[in-house]
Amino acid sequence: MNRNQIDQPFVEGVVNSLPPDVQDYVKHNCEFTIVTCDSGGLALSRDQHKKPYMIIYCESGNPSWNPIHVVAHEIAHTFLKHSCNQQQADQQQQEKDAEAQVRLWKLHTDQIVP
Repeated sequence: MNRNQIDQPFVEGVVNSLPPDVQDYVKHNCEFTIVTCDSGGLALSRDQHKKPYMIIYCESGNPSWNPIHVVAHEIAHTFLKHSCNQQQADQQQQEKDAEAQVRLWKLHTDQIVP
């Protein structure tokens, strides 16, 4: 999937595949952007922005990363109120917790058209 395919309609499709309470949370608390970098994604707290979180989808050449999962994973970090300023062990636990949250949501990814 390339940058042109990761756009607002794509992100809306991912959000719409989440449970209704999470959809509402995302619409009120998250914004999205796309950058070129090596990691799958980032979720940043933004004090100076309209919404509390900016979710950044990072493009990469790694074909094993599923863009749907990356976006949902970063949403999970914000939904769980994870912080970027953690010790390594805490960061690893946050990654596990975000993965567990995505599994709990049981995304209907077949309904998302890139």
